[in-house]
Parts: sequence; structure tokens; C-alpha cells
Amino acid sequence: SGRHPFNCEPPLKDLFDAGFITPTKIHFVRNHGKVPRISWDEHRVTVTGLVKNKTTFTMDQLASLPSYEFPCTFPCAGNRRKE
Repeated sequence: SGRHPFNCEPPLKDLFDAGFITPTKIHFVRNHGKVPRISWDEHRVTVTGLVKNKTTFTMDQLASLPSYEFPCTFPCAGNRRKE
């Protein structure tokens, strides 16, 4: 809706059954704020800061970049599930 956080998660049993690494097929999403409505064709991501050159990417450019898989842990960002 763009008005509420987008939260979706698999059944807890599926997470336990998967073990330490959560497979892509049971990927989950947890947000605390609104989800913006963007147009794939118009949206741009600009990388600035501690980089040699500021760079702007289209969504197609980002999607065409190589992907990498590695284990990582995301800490809990809070318990604000009622928002």
C-alpha cells in the first residue's frame, strides 16, 4: 500500500527446518517504515561518499551486476511490529 511497513516471513517451522542458513526460497522481509513506490525504468541509485567517483546506476545496470552469496548475520533492529 505504500502506507505500512512490508513484512512477510515464512512459517517458523520452515526456518527451523532450514537450519543455520536461510535459503532464498524462504527469504523474509522486515521493515519499519513505508515502502516507496518506484518505477523500475525511472529509479536510480547514486553511490557517493568514500568512493573515487560518484556513480549513478539504473535498475537494469544493478540487476546485471554479478551476485555473490556469503553467510552473514543481521542483528535485530527492534521489536516495532505493531507500526
